[in-house]
Amino acid sequence: MKKSKYGQSMIEVVVGVGVAVLLGVSLITTTLITQRTARSARNNTQASKLVQGYTEKMRIIRDRQGFDTLTAKVNSANNAACSYINDADTNITLWFLVSCPDPRGYPLTLDKTTFYQKVKINGALPLSGDKVDFLIAVEWDEQGAAKKIESQAFLTRWD
Repeated sequence: MKKSKYGQSMIEVVVGVGVAVLLGVSLITTTLITQRTARSARNNTQASKLVQGYTEKMRIIRDRQGFDTLTAKVNSANNAACSYINDADTNITLWFLVSCPDPRGYPLTLDKTTFYQKVKINGALPLSGDKVDFLIAVEWDEQGAAKKIESQAFLTRWD
């Protein structure tokens, strides 16, 4: 190939532009994948916090209102497939379990993602005298697929 003393040949320019385009596409793809992974991690962390918070709310009902009150509230929820804690009042003695408005759970939107949280009381009623078994689930949609975090726990009479 003959060297040009006036600058780059056309082939060198085309190869250089091709390499620059490949680098640009790979950087954009990497950025999109990173953003998607970060969003997924954020949603997963948020759902874990919601599950933990719901577990704590069940403990609060037991501790502040008494185990028998918790058992009565569980019985009033009729062992529904989906219940949630109505905690709209700041007075925790007024919290209670009610049936969910949506089969997926009670909707809560955080940072443009709608999470559905619910409590499922396990076992047939009446409950065993000193134990309440429950499953807390949080669901959300992410990239066209439903995601879910669940935690099973139980509360006992300890007073």
